[in-house]
Amino acid sequence: MFKFLTSFIFLFKFIFISSASISYAMNLTFFKGSYEKTTFICSLDKIDETQSQKYAARWLHKDKEMIHKLHEKSANFKNIPTEFLIGKNYSGKIVVANKRNVIWTYEMKINFKSPNQVMHSKKIKIKNLYDYKSKKYYVDIDIPAQRKWNFVSASGSCEMTKKVVSDDQKLVSNSGFSSPNSWDGKYNLVKVNTSNSWDGKYNASFNFKMSRASVCPSKLPIELEIFIKNGKAEGFIFNNGGGNKHSFCKLYHNGTITGNIDSNGEINFKIKQKDSHSRKYSSFEIVGNIEGRLKLNSRNSKYHPPHAFELKKVELTAAEKQKAKEIEHEKARKIAEEKAKEIAKERERKAREELELAEKKLRIAKEQDRIAEERARKEKARKLAETKARKIAEEKARKANEKAKKEKARKLAEAKAKKIAEEKARKIAEEKAKVLRDKINSVKKEVANFYNDINDFVKSGGELDLLELTKLFELKPDPKKAWTKKDITNLENLEKFMRSIAEFNVFEEAKIAERKLNYEKKKDEIIAALNNNLDKLNSLLRENFSNKEFSKPLQKSINKVKTFLSTLDKSFVLESASKLLDQSSKSIDNITSKIKKIEKLDNDLNRFNEELNLVLRNNFGTDKAKNASKLIEKINKVKTNLEKEKLNNVIKLFLKTGKLEEEKVVEVKKDKKKNESINTTKNQKIYKIKADDIDLVASLYEPYMFAKELCEKAINLSEMKSLLKETIEMYFDSKKAPNSAREKIKNKAWDKAYANFSKNPEYSYVLNVYSSLSRGQKRQACPKAIGQPMQILRMTHDRIKRLIKPKGKSRRDL
Repeated sequence: MFKFLTSFIFLFKFIFISSASISYAMNLTFFKGSYEKTTFICSLDKIDETQSQKYAARWLHKDKEMIHKLHEKSANFKNIPTEFLIGKNYSGKIVVANKRNVIWTYEMKINFKSPNQVMHSKKIKIKNLYDYKSKKYYVDIDIPAQRKWNFVSASGSCEMTKKVVSDDQKLVSNSGFSSPNSWDGKYNLVKVNTSNSWDGKYNASFNFKMSRASVCPSKLPIELEIFIKNGKAEGFIFNNGGGNKHSFCKLYHNGTITGNIDSNGEINFKIKQKDSHSRKYSSFEIVGNIEGRLKLNSRNSKYHPPHAFELKKVELTAAEKQKAKEIEHEKARKIAEEKAKEIAKERERKAREELELAEKKLRIAKEQDRIAEERARKEKARKLAETKARKIAEEKARKANEKAKKEKARKLAEAKAKKIAEEKARKIAEEKAKVLRDKINSVKKEVANFYNDINDFVKSGGELDLLELTKLFELKPDPKKAWTKKDITNLENLEKFMRSIAEFNVFEEAKIAERKLNYEKKKDEIIAALNNNLDKLNSLLRENFSNKEFSKPLQKSINKVKTFLSTLDKSFVLESASKLLDQSSKSIDNITSKIKKIEKLDNDLNRFNEELNLVLRNNFGTDKAKNASKLIEKINKVKTNLEKEKLNNVIKLFLKTGKLEEEKVVEVKKDKKKNESINTTKNQKIYKIKADDIDLVASLYEPYMFAKELCEKAINLSEMKSLLKETIEMYFDSKKAPNSAREKIKNKAWDKAYANFSKNPEYSYVLNVYSSLSRGQKRQACPKAIGQPMQILRMTHDRIKRLIKPKGKSRRDL
């Protein structure tokens, strides 16, 4: 009853907003106008005489037009009056018709000689293609049974025309086709609007499958009904929940549909959901071509994935058609009545306006005479008053101008004096600030040593007032922070107190001398070590000059060390020098280690080559000898270090077992099948791993991978890991999966989750943003970042827990 009532309402709206005439769309949507009177007049620009000029001359005429006429609604081509095959026995039909091109073919039986001068009697196939976008026309003539015989091909252009004739004149009789002369006449390009070619009623019904993360496990039965008229569409979409228990499931995909469709069948329908929650997550548009597959898109594809479906055109019932006619007639009657009333009202309004206009003109004329007299009297008085007022105003203005000039000069003088005073005060303040800033910067460089000297002096047993020192030392400024005038005063008080102790002054001078000696000693050691590393780097570069893997990083390190050593006379920063020394030493160690590793790989491969040759001779003619021969060939071809390392491991395994890895895999599979058959015969149930098992576990692993990569070093993820383990084990318990199957599912799910995680651009974007944060910043941001993955995991855990009664679970690693 609901569907019938809704259908009737939309049918009424559809008929009310459009005309009553209904037409049917043609198969060739881009051909405008009447197909009974539309023709192609095509001409060839180029003929490819692939096999014989004789065939080209016989079947294609470059200088003549080839005329094709469209027939019937099915767009079949029969007895096409094509000038170069008139009178032949052939037929054809469209095989492709879409928005881009139309292809039609026809065949005819003919006698001809092959390139080898052998007489044949076969059918030739003539293929015509018209590309609507480029306006190009192509022709191919070949033998269907012999694809290699392509006799002739040609290309040119077509013009689609409509012959100008009276309505009762027919271009072609139903029993055949006309002679070439019957096409004589004037042709014009046709442009006809076909916006109503898709008019009608359409519906569709399908089951919508939501994602596993949604609250609706069962499929939602979706029903659509749409009415199209003059390119405009209205309709509804309905879902009754499909037996799902959650209240949201009955709200999704319930609403109205509006939109438009173009002449090519491309649609743009918008869906307005009734419920606010549904509008946030559920469907909002339908896109695609009405003749093909359409797509239902939702706001949140995570819970509502896109769904493909097709619309089916439904013929209106007799009752609906009759009702539409009645509504249209009633509408026409009401429009006519309203039009007559409007015309009568308009005539009455015009007569009334004309009378009012005449009266108004008379009143205006009288008023204008009175106004003119009053205006003349007032104008005379105004001029007299203006003359008197102008003189008074001019005198006042003169006095005010003189006063203003004096006031302006006074203010300018005051402003200038104030500006000079402010500029002088600013320069004095800047100078004082600069002096203070320079003083602070110079003091900060030495203050750390001063503090350390005080500590060492106190610990050494120096004689001083410890209570007074403690008070002053607690107020000392931190060299890592910004200082104020009070900080400088505190430091000066501390320094004054310490300088008053002669024993401390001697102690400090000794410390300063000691630091200077240590600095010079450290400087000499670093310079000597850098020169030594430079010699080692140059030696490694000479030995590996042709190896780009080593030469490039070596050159980079050498340039850094040389640049630093060349600027010693100008400046020397101990921290930068130490850092450069560590970098150059690590570079030497890494490259030396890699060189030794490569030498060992080469030595091992040379030794393995001799051993494999011995295996080849001792086992000649066997599979083992063949495998040894393959490995010897790989040794001769291998180039990169990674390939050498992999080959080295393969050969070690082969020399131990006598088999290659692929042979071991085959044997393992054979043993596995054998064991499975034995178990089957013993009536043991074998657990079959399903793709759903892997997908579900992978969907749990993926957010955990994201959280671990993002925040493992900042916050504790033990709760998430424990909850993930328990959820997976509960799922396995519900499936009664054995331990062996569980491990396989977890391994495959982990690999699949890692692949999805690596390809997801959203994960990459968040990881890039968080990479620039400090650990403290991550500690604050991470709980919010992993909140959603944790929420999904809790929901999944609770849902599985409600559905099953979990038994004893083994606590194992992920």
